[in-house]
Amino acid sequence: MKNDLILNNQFEDCLKANRPFLDVRSEGEFDQAHLEGATMGPLLNNEERAIVGTTYKLKGSQKAVELGYQIVRGQNKENKIKKWALWVRANPEGVIYCARGGLRSQISQGWIKDELGIEVPRLEGGYKAFRSFLADRSLEIIQKLPILILSGPTGSGKTKLIKQGALKNKCFLDLEAYAQHRGSAFGSLYLKPVTAAQFEVTLNTAIIQAQLSGCKYILLEDESRTIGPSVLSGPLYEKMKSAKVFYLNTSFETRIDNIFEDYIGPITNANQTEMNLAFNVLRESLNKISRKLGGVQFKKINDELNQACHESVFSGQHGYHKNWINSLLSSYYDPLYNNSFNRNHADELIEKGLDEDFFAWINNNNQE
Repeated sequence: MKNDLILNNQFEDCLKANRPFLDVRSEGEFDQAHLEGATMGPLLNNEERAIVGTTYKLKGSQKAVELGYQIVRGQNKENKIKKWALWVRANPEGVIYCARGGLRSQISQGWIKDELGIEVPRLEGGYKAFRSFLADRSLEIIQKLPILILSGPTGSGKTKLIKQGALKNKCFLDLEAYAQHRGSAFGSLYLKPVTAAQFEVTLNTAIIQAQLSGCKYILLEDESRTIGPSVLSGPLYEKMKSAKVFYLNTSFETRIDNIFEDYIGPITNANQTEMNLAFNVLRESLNKISRKLGGVQFKKINDELNQACHESVFSGQHGYHKNWINSLLSSYYDPLYNNSFNRNHADELIEKGLDEDFFAWINNNNQE
């Protein structure tokens, strides 16, 4: 291979070697989606890219390139190269990419070589080619590797078990962590959901890394196809519905405690402003499902929520939140979950138990 270029058929080797990436696209492009492990180091920032892009549309490619060189020169150019130099020296196995493997990564690569004497390879086809590779390769793996599902009603502790397993096992994929959303109407509290494109890149990368690490299965939490703004691919979601399932048989009381810990626990020692911000999100989330709850049930739960928020702020008593959690589980989430579970999973593929039974079930399936 050429020393200055990572070819399309070598993309998987990048993942296998866990090579870091320098993304020289603009901040906006990076925020929309970037490769896992990438560091942002734009050749053109948002404003500069917009100016060059307008020139490209009005006057063509040559004038746009000339303008780009005029913008990125002198101190502006020196500052960018200094930032790149820090990254290059800290990441000797690093790779540069831009959107399509064109001018931005070529120019950045050339300046690094000229100024530092270091040749950093760039991705053929850039981010778009690598994203296509991730989608195609992960689909191949999904079709071959068995999928196992951890299920259980809201609050049963599925995510904690996934996170616990993922610390030691790349076969455990944490969909909610990738989406930065808990998958319910209340799922964005304390989190900043990623874009659908970023979710796709992160999940597909994790699937490939699971296969590269020798996984005989992929373990996922039972989710609907949408997790906040993120969406599972059709092939993956369909295979999830025919997978073996472990149903986490957690008591109703423990589930209430789990939800209280996740949603109320983080603000029990917060100041009044922070509490009110969190409680406003809870109210907004409840309003989103008001029509599904119906007028009577919505009013009951809304009153319980408002009372709980009042007691938290003015008396420091947070236990009232368990009232609306109880009502919401029994009147909304449990019926919703039961209908979905019965519709999507076959009885003969289901095993039930507690936390310790789940890990025994995983071990048994890993030996098959």
